[in-house]
Amino acid sequence: MRRFLPVLFLLLLPFQAQALSFDLTFSADEIRDKVGQAMPLVRDYKGVGVSLAQPSVTLDGQTQEIAVGAVGTALVSGMPLGSFTAAVAGKLRFDAEQGAFYLDQPRLAEFHSPGLSPLYEKTVKVVAGALLTDWLTKHPIYTLKEDSLKEKLLKATLEEVVVEDGQLRVRLKLM
Repeated sequence: MRRFLPVLFLLLLPFQAQALSFDLTFSADEIRDKVGQAMPLVRDYKGVGVSLAQPSVTLDGQTQEIAVGAVGTALVSGMPLGSFTAAVAGKLRFDAEQGAFYLDQPRLAEFHSPGLSPLYEKTVKVVAGALLTDWLTKHPIYTLKEDSLKEKLLKATLEEVVVEDGQLRVRLKLM
């Protein structure tokens, strides 16, 4: 019997390891709601203003990227020029000390301005892209809740973060 114990231990090890890890998932809607708390975002550059609101979040399982977009309004001297949509995308980065998720090196991934004058389109695109990328570089898209035991543990023992099945899946490893 004693000689079978090491074999039994090795056979049960994967099950034990599996029992010592679990996943938390965050939907695109949860992330969108968190980002939406900071909106509208507003920036003015050389008389051209941009206001961003109505955020959207897309989780791409193939590229493992998260895209954060918004509906924008362009203004010149306070007068509306037209509307547009813009989105930035990047990979996720976790700051364990803060317990917060950030977009790493976000870049402008999408810009549509069907009703905007070509005279202002380039400037609005640059201002909107800079506004979103600057904001997402400095502000987390999700911060772990301090009152949640699972999320407190996650802060200390994060193993991996993946986009899967339209959700952000965070794996906690207890070993």
